[in-house]
Amino acid sequence: MVPSIVILILIVGVLLWIWALLGRSDPQNPRYNRICPAEDCGHVNPRRARYCARCGRKLTGPGD
Repeated sequence: MVPSIVILILIVGVLLWIWALLGRSDPQNPRYNRICPAEDCGHVNPRRARYCARCGRKLTGPGD
């Protein structure tokens, strides 16, 4: 009984981890990403980023 509960918890944990990774890496989902406003950049950054990972410019808008 106990090993089956542990296995179930591990499976649920792995599924949640995969779901979180897939949701945050979707560049089409603006809820999780911030796009650099620079005309010559447009890099998709994580939603909590303050500066662009490609060009280093300050990100503005939602998430500040």
